[in-house]
Amino acid sequence: MQLSALYRYPLKSARGESLASSPLEALGLRGDRRWMLVEPESGRFLTQRLLPQMSQLTALYNADGGLSLSAPGFGSLEVALPHPDEGLRGVTIWRDSLRVPDAGDAAAEWLSAFIGRPCRLVQAPESRTRQVSDERKREIAQPSQRQPPARSTPPTPSRATGWPFPTAFRCC
Repeated sequence: MQLSALYRYPLKSARGESLASSPLEALGLRGDRRWMLVEPESGRFLTQRLLPQMSQLTALYNADGGLSLSAPGFGSLEVALPHPDEGLRGVTIWRDSLRVPDAGDAAAEWLSAFIGRPCRLVQAPESRTRQVSDERKREIAQPSQRQPPARSTPPTPSRATGWPFPTAFRCC
């Protein structure tokens, strides 16, 4: 197998960043999809499917695990990595629920103004990640037995990769 490009998506459904290389960790590429926007009340995750303007949101992973956010007309915002056991918020990803740290009011206000609706920014520390079922691990480990998706467009970044171990905020 040969890779033609390598991208990291620090914030689920935001723009990716091109990488020359990246260390692999238990959850995949260092910093990949560890952050996510959620509805403040329900904790349901938000994606480009519902909010296409998220495609204009740039989120760069910092060496300390935080994010550098930027968007057209909104300048930039530095978001520190929250403590893994403080400010926990209940979130729902499909049928899974977990409690993860909230990144605070400044990030929520900046992001809410950009996407045009209230939201919260949350982060998935390794100790609080979403687990993949044994059945899904087997599917991922044997991709030749999976049927290709019936679609005429390339897969979205969140569906482009799968890992045979726990995931942070991957949708599948």
